[in-house]
Amino acid sequence: MPLDNQFIIPEGMRRAQAATHVGISAAHFDKLVIDGLMPSPRIAAGVKIWLRSELEYALLELEQDQRGSVQCKSEYTLNI
Repeated sequence: MPLDNQFIIPEGMRRAQAATHVGISAAHFDKLVIDGLMPSPRIAAGVKIWLRSELEYALLELEQDQRGSVQCKSEYTLNI
């Protein structure tokens, strides 16, 4: 079966793709890498790549918002 019609998230991602995967801008991603909150890249023949598994682990390690709810722009409040 050809893979043309399947969506695959690669294990290794370049900077912009890694930032998008995490859900933030590339500039903010750079700050989090410098601060040690996101992993440093791996080097593959001179190309910097971030591993999906390390990004997802780093997301789980981030501090949780303890306020208990998320305010949306609409009239609804999401209680988590």
